[in-house]
Amino acid sequence: METKRKGSLFSKLIILTMIPLVIMGTILTLVSIKTLTSALKSEVKDGLQDVALSIYEHYNAIDSGDYSYDNGVFKKGNTILSEDYQYLDELSTTSDTYITICYGATRALNTIRDDYGERLLGSNIKSETAKIVLGGDIYFSDEIEINGKTYFGYYLPVKNSNGKVDTIIFTGKSEDFLVSTIREVITKILLIAFVILILCGISTFIFTKLTIAPLQKLDKIIELVSAGDLTTNVDNYIMERNDEIGNVAKSISKLIDGLKGIVIGIKNVSESVSTSANGLNEVTQNTSTTAEEKK
Repeated sequence: METKRKGSLFSKLIILTMIPLVIMGTILTLVSIKTLTSALKSEVKDGLQDVALSIYEHYNAIDSGDYSYDNGVFKKGNTILSEDYQYLDELSTTSDTYITICYGATRALNTIRDDYGERLLGSNIKSETAKIVLGGDIYFSDEIEINGKTYFGYYLPVKNSNGKVDTIIFTGKSEDFLVSTIREVITKILLIAFVILILCGISTFIFTKLTIAPLQKLDKIIELVSAGDLTTNVDNYIMERNDEIGNVAKSISKLIDGLKGIVIGIKNVSESVSTSANGLNEVTQNTSTTAEEKK
């Protein structure tokens, strides 16, 4: 039963130390994930905005006229854009960005392809999104669904010469980009947290051992003293500790010395009483002998 009690104290100290570390590590990991996700979304938005503005400036440099779309032919002024995808495809590849240009809500140019390799043209973007952007507002979302896939999307409204928005430049990144980046960072965070936890666990184990071992020795000494063995001594290295355990060790040492003094005192008194008793016995015997002689 005694061994179980000591083991229980050791386990409790380990648990009381490790549980807060595990909880703190979990909280820090979750906070890091949330912060990282927010930062990546902001970074993605800025990147998509830069690409959209680059497209806007590029086509304005080619032709200053308005955009138009008729029977599948998309123009900028007198320049037909739907016949030359080289610029958009190269930009899409180098920036790892999907690009769509809509006239009104209709996709007129697109680097996104379906499962058969065909460009997604002629279809409309969501009416809610079109209403916002054609109303003159920039729109960003991390839940743009296109052809069954989810994208981060940035919509840039483009005004014609009359000041009315008639064209939308869309730039997007697949959600897989963010997921893979977060997964990679999370793996690194968890690995670092695991290493820190192991190091803390080893440190806690060593510290607990160094704390429990002296207590176990003191416990053994008290058991010996309670059994009447006053020859045992408290180890000097325990008494030299500058903490509560060292104070307890000094007190136990003083207790042993005090008990030794009491025992020695009792022994001396016992010997004195024995000597007195022997003297008294001799006096009694002498008195008895004298009395017998007088008779």
